[in-house]
Amino acid sequence: MISTSQNTNLKENILNNIHTWFYSQTTYSQMSLGKKLGVSQTTVARWLERKCLPDISLWPAICEIMDITIPQFLKLDSSSSMSNKESQLLNAYQNDLSFKSFIDKYLSDETFKQTINSLAAYTK
Repeated sequence: MISTSQNTNLKENILNNIHTWFYSQTTYSQMSLGKKLGVSQTTVARWLERKCLPDISLWPAICEIMDITIPQFLKLDSSSSMSNKESQLLNAYQNDLSFKSFIDKYLSDETFKQTINSLAAYTK
């Protein structure tokens, strides 16, 4: 399972990634990005202020808008200190499983559930 310090790093990675992308592009305002994702401008502002993470259900859409993969969004790479199971989950995703089949396949896995629940705590 991802440790507390890894969760903090992951949270920082995601928020830094969104912040850097948003301020380097000219297509979206906070309002238009929120509208595209079905959230308020205030919610987008909170992400950019690094106050909270986007809901995990929005990650695929955010990645599509940013034109990156989920692992790139999370800034995960082979040098990360992930458990075997977390590495398998990442590899499965990188092997072009759709996000839905990725979730469906691993939803019953307890380690995966714990990891997702710890990440989800940051979206509130």
